[in-house]
Amino acid sequence: MTNDWKRMGVLIPPVNITVEREFNRWAPPGVTIHAQRMFRSRAVLSPDDLKDMLKFLDDDCHRLAFARPDFVMYACTSGSSLETGGYDDRISERIAAESGAPASTTSTAVAAALRRLGVKKMAVVTPYPTEINEKEMAFFSDLGFDPVNLESFLQGDSYEIPMIAQDETRALAEQADREDADGVFISCTNLATADIIEPLERELGKPVVTSNQATFWMALRKMGIDDAVPGCGQLLSTA
Repeated sequence: MTNDWKRMGVLIPPVNITVEREFNRWAPPGVTIHAQRMFRSRAVLSPDDLKDMLKFLDDDCHRLAFARPDFVMYACTSGSSLETGGYDDRISERIAAESGAPASTTSTAVAAALRRLGVKKMAVVTPYPTEINEKEMAFFSDLGFDPVNLESFLQGDSYEIPMIAQDETRALAEQADREDADGVFISCTNLATADIIEPLERELGKPVVTSNQATFWMALRKMGIDDAVPGCGQLLSTA
């Protein structure tokens, strides 16, 4: 390895087993992925349990900093969209201060990706229980987006989310889509979607944004990497 390799840092929930798999699959030559698991006392999807990950975030950032990442992503959609009014930005600022690297969050990346693709009215798919869905949709509505429909697996156990088959997620996305939706947003960095992004875009004739795809896209672009990434849909099809 040479010194000109780019290092992508990711802070992930402790139960997440999908980010590393999908990011390593997508990584262009010269990009390495470096993950740090955050603290959480339970694998339950509730606001309090998600905020639990902030308890020792400074320590997590200090450990990740030893890898000297070029950019750091807080790779959790639900955990970075619990409140409106710049909640995601405050997390990013904290990570940047403690890790010594520029940083952002998945929720920030999703909003940027939707804007990049011209999606304002989106059909939404999540694995979350109702309370988390409501908070996440309030977050995106506050940013000017219009969720025209939401379908969810209503799963409150984080261990079960990566077990959801991609064909099931694709079927739920097809169910969620509406004629007036500009695009589809599939939420959750622990929900596997790598194999269904492009098939869904071809079938529905509109952009598909997923949490991991948007997170990966933002990190690459912030590191100055303009490579197209095969299999990642319209968002990463061009520089």
